[in-house]
Amino acid sequence: MAKLKINMTMGVIAFLFTYLFSFLNNTWQTSLFRAIGGFIIFFLLGFVLSFILKQLAGNKNVSLEEEPKLVVENNSEIEKDHPKVEELTEEPGFQAVPLHSLHHQGNGK
Repeated sequence: MAKLKINMTMGVIAFLFTYLFSFLNNTWQTSLFRAIGGFIIFFLLGFVLSFILKQLAGNKNVSLEEEPKLVVENNSEIEKDHPKVEELTEEPGFQAVPLHSLHHQGNGK
C-alpha cells in the first residue's frame, strides 16, 4: 500500500511539472497528453526501481545468511589426525629487512 502511494506521488509530481512546463509552449490538450505520459512513466518507473532495489538487497542478505565457517583455535587435534605435508614453492618466503639498515648502507658512514 505504501509503495502504491509513493508511486502515485511520484506520478502526480511528474504530471504537474510536465503540464506546467509544457503549457508554456503548447496547447492545453498537448500539455495534458504529455503530462499523462509523464505520470505513467514515473508511476511505472517507481515499480521498476523498487524491484531493482529489492533484488540488490536480496543478494546482500543471501551472503549474510550463509553458514558461518568453522574457526579452529587449537590445531593440535588436526595435526594428530593429519601429519604435516611440506609444500614446495618455487619462490622463497618473505624476509624482513630492518629499515635502518637500508638507509645507512648507501651513505658510506
